[in-house]
Amino acid sequence: MLEQLLNVNDSELCFFNSGYIAGTIVVIAVFILIRLIFIFIRRNKKAGGVKVATKYGSLFIATHAISDLVHSMERDFPSLKIAKVYLYENKKLYFSLEINVTFHMQEEGLPNIVTELQQSVLDKLENVFGIANVKTINVTTTKANLT
Repeated sequence: MLEQLLNVNDSELCFFNSGYIAGTIVVIAVFILIRLIFIFIRRNKKAGGVKVATKYGSLFIATHAISDLVHSMERDFPSLKIAKVYLYENKKLYFSLEINVTFHMQEEGLPNIVTELQQSVLDKLENVFGIANVKTINVTTTKANLT
């Protein structure tokens, strides 16, 4: 099709066709560039920790401390083994946690266990560290031992 557009006898029509093709390519490139910029601006960033306001200043709680707290809850959920914990920041408005777990088959189903884990993590973060701006906790099952 490109050869048909450029393979004409009239030179003015050839210039028009090549300009039309170049313009189309530029418009597509601009849309792709705008999309990439939008993706990078809106994406969640890994956070180094959470800053909590105190009476005389602030308290910074590192991601590692939050991870240790979540790992300590593993004994309350014998069917889950917590592998990794990630903390993400969404434009300094709120935080989200991502917890990677291995599931060991139990009588209770995974969705119920995960719901209890999510609620327990939110409660512990509030009670222990005073962190109230974690809005979502996403749990990813990396392995499942169903035997």
